[in-house]
Amino acid sequence: MVSGQLLVPDPPGPPDTPDVSHRISIRAPPSISVSFLFF
Repeated sequence: MVSGQLLVPDPPGPPDTPDVSHRISIRAPPSISVSFLFF
């Protein structure tokens, strides 16, 4: 959950497309997110 929150403020864009940011962060580092969740 920490990695997700850290990726959200990474791109300084408008809060009009929060879903896009979340989707990109999960789609970009899928192995990292899965590893952290599994660990």
